[in-house]
Amino acid sequence: MRLQPFLVINDLKKRLAQFNAKKLRDKFTIVIVGLVSLVVFSTVAFSFLEGLDLVDAFHLAVATITTIGYAPLETAYGKVLSTIIVIIGIGFIFWILPPLLETRVKESLEEELGLVKAKKEFENHVIICGYGDVGSVAVEDLNAIGTNFVVIKRTQKKLEN
Repeated sequence: MRLQPFLVINDLKKRLAQFNAKKLRDKFTIVIVGLVSLVVFSTVAFSFLEGLDLVDAFHLAVATITTIGYAPLETAYGKVLSTIIVIIGIGFIFWILPPLLETRVKESLEEELGLVKAKKEFENHVIICGYGDVGSVAVEDLNAIGTNFVVIKRTQKKLEN
């Protein structure tokens, strides 16, 4: 078969989607582990610094992380801890929010512009760059074996079947 010199970009879209999903999943994992660690640390710290039982300390930790607030703290250490926890909690939110919004906005734009349909039409295909001597041979070979392809060329002149 004469197609060996050509780079077949068949799975590029799938690989990119998997990479982006893995990147987002990794970020979620870090945020979840970080938040759980923050809750556990804060619960123990509030219990120790403020003399609270674990249930009240847990409630105070969650209220502080979510920036809801709680009753006035008794010690200066508790107030400092509370301030640090609020800053870290807000940091986690600002760190995870942009990728979530980016994904949703991208999906909405693709849907609005009709790119979802276009993507489905161009799955599992070969991209041929140029329609000169070599490109025309590639087109013939791909037609012969029934493979989907797209030809990219410099001019807007339409190709004949």
